[in-house]
Amino acid sequence: MNPEEILKAEADEAVERIHIVLRVLDTFRACFSEYKEIVAKKEGVKAWNFDENLAFGRLDQFKARVIEILELFETMAEFGRLEKVEIGGTRVRVRLENIRY
Repeated sequence: MNPEEILKAEADEAVERIHIVLRVLDTFRACFSEYKEIVAKKEGVKAWNFDENLAFGRLDQFKARVIEILELFETMAEFGRLEKVEIGGTRVRVRLENIRY
């Protein structure tokens, strides 16, 4: 994920890309856990006994930052949708145009 591309993209598109990134991060963590269990079940193989925070501490911090960015882009997308909403009918539109001028 290139940060410049995300910032230049439309908010809805950026949200989709960020969700992909979060799924990749979750899948990576799930694969680790799965293989850790497989190794633990095998006989004659030493189990993995290191602290997961050492392996995933920075990854978890990165994920937290990505989630904050996701929330920002979701808010931007929501405001973009609100911008397109038109309240009222033709009478309201005429009145608003009169107020503007």
